[in-house]
Amino acid sequence: MPGTLLLSLWVILLALGEGSFSCISLFVEHLIGRLLLLAWLFSLYYHLCNGIRHLAWDLGYGYAIGVVYRSGFVVVVTALGLTLATAFWA
Repeated sequence: MPGTLLLSLWVILLALGEGSFSCISLFVEHLIGRLLLLAWLFSLYYHLCNGIRHLAWDLGYGYAIGVVYRSGFVVVVTALGLTLATAFWA
């Protein structure tokens, strides 16, 4: 939710003009702003990967407890990898 608010604020200030936009740009370019964006990006990728995992469960796959733990680990690692790949690409 805070990431969505930050993104909404960014778009609103962009519409208000260059002076307003420069304030939010300074925050986002700061280390804390970048860490918040990375955390938000990780949460988006985690939600995507876990949604795919739940789709597999809806199809009846992966109910064994060992598979549940492994797929949970795969979801976290994949989300982290996608986050880092996006961070380096951007």
